Amino acid sequence: MKRSRNENGFTLVEILIAVAILQLMVMSTSTALLQLNKIHKKTTKIYEMNKIAQSYMEEIKCLNVTIDNKIYGIEELLDKEIKCLKSNYEINIKVHKEINQEIYSAVLEIRDEYDETCILTSYINGGKAPYYDAYNELTIEDEELIH
Repeated sequence: MKRSRNENGFTLVEILIAVAILQLMVMSTSTALLQLNKIHKKTTKIYEMNKIAQSYMEEIKCLNVTIDNKIYGIEELLDKEIKCLKSNYEINIKVHKEINQEIYSAVLEIRDEYDETCILTSYINGGKAPYYDAYNELTIEDEELIH
């Protein structure tokens, strides 16, 4: 019986080389995916912390804020450090009066369980609610309304 040299198929060496190349490709992509997952989790946490900070700052800008079902006016927050917990975040609120007696500076600091921190600072006009004048100055004539 004669054997022909033109046999179809792969040799063991060719298969081992192909498997090694495939393993390198899988390892490199899995490492990249793990890094992307870490970045996504951190970015999501920072976004959530910023969202909470902005919501509290908007309440402070309206000259009152609700903390643990209690409403604080801007004067009650003045020169105090208010601490509370919300969604596993520690929130510190500090309000100080600036040199100009109608301007307040508010600092909001949010910290998570891993000691990641988000700090938001703003100046607030303490004389009136921020949009009070805009609502009072806006007048609409009857002919401007769309019927």
